Amino acid sequence: MIEKDVERRLCALARRHGGVALKWTSPGTMGVPDRLVFLPGGRLYLVEVKRPGGRARESQKAVHRRLGRLGWPVYVVDDADAFFASLPEPRIEGEKADEERGAADADDDAGMRQGGDPVGEDGAEAGDAEQDAAAHGGDGRRKGRRR
Repeated sequence: MIEKDVERRLCALARRHGGVALKWTSPGTMGVPDRLVFLPGGRLYLVEVKRPGGRARESQKAVHRRLGRLGWPVYVVDDADAFFASLPEPRIEGEKADEERGAADADDDAGMRQGGDPVGEDGAEAGDAEQDAAAHGGDGRRKGRRR
């Protein structure tokens, strides 16, 4: 079994658990974990995939330590089945989840009525592009090359 096999199994198990394991690439930064595993219940795992018995390189370990200090542990996984077997169950389930989601939605609505700015799908608050453009002397429009 090679690393690619472990990674395929990790992705398949993420889907089976109702989630997704997205490839993480960070141009210009060596050592970032291979996959971001998003699972139901707001669970996110940063995963470095290795062949069975494989170990992280020093550049990877340095990034793992840095992320760990920020509160984001990195899991070095050489057995996807064992990794998923070790994960805790989601915190919120069934009717309790619906009640808590309803309360959270009400809190979000209250925040919006109190003057909160909406947040877009990319996590940026509305108006950020315009503010950035004004700060940098632009008009907020994207400029691209013509083909």
